Amino acid sequence: AMSAVQAIQALIAGAELGGGIVSPFVAFGEMGIGNTSSAALITHKLLSVPLDQLVGRGTGLDDDGLVEKRRLLQQASARANVSSVFEVLCEFGGYEINMMVGAMIGAAAQRRCVLIDGYIATAAFIAARAFESHVLDYAIWSEVEKRLRAQEHKMGTEKYETRAEFERRLDRTARRLPAAFINNAIGNLQKRCKLLYEANGGLFEEGGRSRRAL
Repeated sequence: AMSAVQAIQALIAGAELGGGIVSPFVAFGEMGIGNTSSAALITHKLLSVPLDQLVGRGTGLDDDGLVEKRRLLQQASARANVSSVFEVLCEFGGYEINMMVGAMIGAAAQRRCVLIDGYIATAAFIAARAFESHVLDYAIWSEVEKRLRAQEHKMGTEKYETRAEFERRLDRTARRLPAAFINNAIGNLQKRCKLLYEANGGLFEEGGRSRRAL
């Protein structure tokens, strides 16, 4: 758990970082070492998804270990009577997740495309969306990663790529996303805001799925 002051400091530091990036694309990813449980609890609290569906074996727990992990996280969830996004981030977030939340909001405020990759970054995005609905309009999900993996499959295992080369390939791939895909990802802000408002805390339909108004 973090104090309210610590959580605010992390959010502000992230927002300043994300808002100061000049690239048209800001990518978020995380190794997920030691914080998948935090991500699971954040997602569980904000989206009301059953915790068992969000908790996996991590680095390779056996069946008994998985049962115990789920028991402990259920216990943590029951102990913390929190519901607002800020309370959830104070209780279950850490500096890395909370800074990502702030950075996503800051980047979107500067009209940067926000690329989301992985479980931890997705949990941070869920929290960012709960804070600021406009973040959703700048999010592009795993399409870039899918295209990168397809490229690597063609390259074969013998191809060595430096970090600088990978960064250039990532930039090229993101920039070459079809306009139709980006328009689909961005969607219609006015329509979504109207649905969010009319739901008044309930469920609303978005992209064929029932979502909770946060």
